[in-house]
Amino acid sequence: MSDISLDPEFPAVPSVPYAVREAESEHVCGYAVKHPTSGDIVSNRSFKDGYCEQPLTMLQAEADALAAQMSVKTGVAWVSEVAPCPCPNCGRVIWADDLDFCYPQNRERTLWRAGCNEHDFGCGHELYATTYDEVMNRWNGVSP
Repeated sequence: MSDISLDPEFPAVPSVPYAVREAESEHVCGYAVKHPTSGDIVSNRSFKDGYCEQPLTMLQAEADALAAQMSVKTGVAWVSEVAPCPCPNCGRVIWADDLDFCYPQNRERTLWRAGCNEHDFGCGHELYATTYDEVMNRWNGVSP
């Protein structure tokens, strides 16, 4: 992902990563990963130790196309979603399926938190916003 722009009139726009996951699940949604043995793109929930594989991230158009392919391949609906960039404070990579990276702070879902969790060996950096999209955009360095 390149953030380089050669034209000063059109500054670089950061590339926001997207991940592909099952749309709904009774438990934890599966994310698209490259199988460590076959190299096929599959759900990380489809094989033992799949949770140890980092979910794939890509640009939105690629993610949308992969979600459509995975839906046809598996018969289960798949969607693309914004994935976190590395921590803006320390640079630690945060996986797209990290369930406690971003969550609502209240029942009304009017305050959201995204953070580089210390219990995951992060630096403790946190951001807050009033919506999921807003906190993800702030984390990923995207201006409103």
